Amino acid sequence: MCAEGVGLNLRRTALLDVLRRMGARVQIERTSAPTDPEVYGNVTVTGAELKGTAVGGEEIPNLIDELPRMQRMGVAVARISPQAQHTSEIVALFDAVRRGALAPHDARAQLQPLVPDQSCNGYWHGQPGLDLVETQELAPA
Repeated sequence: MCAEGVGLNLRRTALLDVLRRMGARVQIERTSAPTDPEVYGNVTVTGAELKGTAVGGEEIPNLIDELPRMQRMGVAVARISPQAQHTSEIVALFDAVRRGALAPHDARAQLQPLVPDQSCNGYWHGQPGLDLVETQELAPA
């Protein structure tokens, strides 16, 4: 499957990183210019027999945006690893997105103060890698 013109900021590529760990072949071709404010390109994912993987830490807030897309891909179970604090609140936010009761962008905003590692996307915006650069809300997939 090839998707063209895909946003490639950290929130969009987090799912691709997870798919790679699960055994999918993922190729990314950046097509945006270095001066473009948003990084985008073409993504090709070649299916394979996928294996389970753990998702935790800084990946959690980045994947909440992708939950609806994961559902459309057929992901039926997403195990959220227990955190030292706030696990029930984190699960409730993911469940609200799963049920369509809360938009992923709004859930991510509520999730940020609950996770030990904050989201980061500075690398894609020419800033220090651990910075979080606020961008326009991405269009629904």
